[in-house]
Formats: sequence, structure tokens, C-alpha cells
Amino acid sequence: MSTCKVYGYIINGSEEPIEGLIIQFIPSSLPSVNASTGKAIYPEVLSYATTSTGYFEKYLTINTDFIVIINSLGIKEKIRIPDLSEVSLFSLTSTYVSGDATPTDAGTEKNW
Repeated sequence: MSTCKVYGYIINGSEEPIEGLIIQFIPSSLPSVNASTGKAIYPEVLSYATTSTGYFEKYLTINTDFIVIINSLGIKEKIRIPDLSEVSLFSLTSTYVSGDATPTDAGTEKNW
């Protein structure tokens, strides 16, 4: 089974890293019911926390759908893991992307 490294950084408005923020990945094909036994299969929730630098990464199976949940950011969205060696999580979500909010940029950011 091939995997893709899904990664990202989470910082606050002052560009300080947020440590311990929880990111969850849940296989979207579950829960399901085993046809031969009639028993429900509970999905394994993959939970990870950001490091002291605000960084997180997880290797996930390519071409698989997951529900990604980051409660602190208000994100709960279905994503598909691409057939790539690595990808930023936020490029797979509909999360708004803005410019760098650093005050010292003096308006030099094109999309800020």
C-alpha cells in the first residue's frame, strides 16, 4: 500500500506556533457493516497533535477518502489522499488561503 505524507503548520495571528492542537483523520468508508456477520465496523480515528513548532504530519494511504477534523479551526471536511509522495493538508481542503499577515510586510503581499 502506497502512502502520501500529509503535513502542515498551524500558527496564531502573531505567527507563534500552536503546540498540541489535535488533527483527526477518519476513514470515510467506515463505519460499515460486515455482510457476512452483520456486525458494524467502527472506524479507527487517527489523532495527532502539533509539535512545539506547530507542525504535524501523517502518512496516509493514497486514493483513500478521509474525514479530516480540526475542531479548533472549525474544519470538518472529506478529503481524498492524492497519489503523491507528500502534500500540504490545507491544499486538500476548502480552507481559505490568504497572504502573510506579518505587519512588517507593509502591504507587499499580493493577496493580503
